[in-house]
Amino acid sequence: MSIIKQQAETTTPPLTLENK
Repeated sequence: MSIIKQQAETTTPPLTLENK
């Protein structure tokens, strides 16, 4: 799921925490 994490980082809102 690294791709999703990378996309989340690219997005404006910090979705990384949600994906984590």
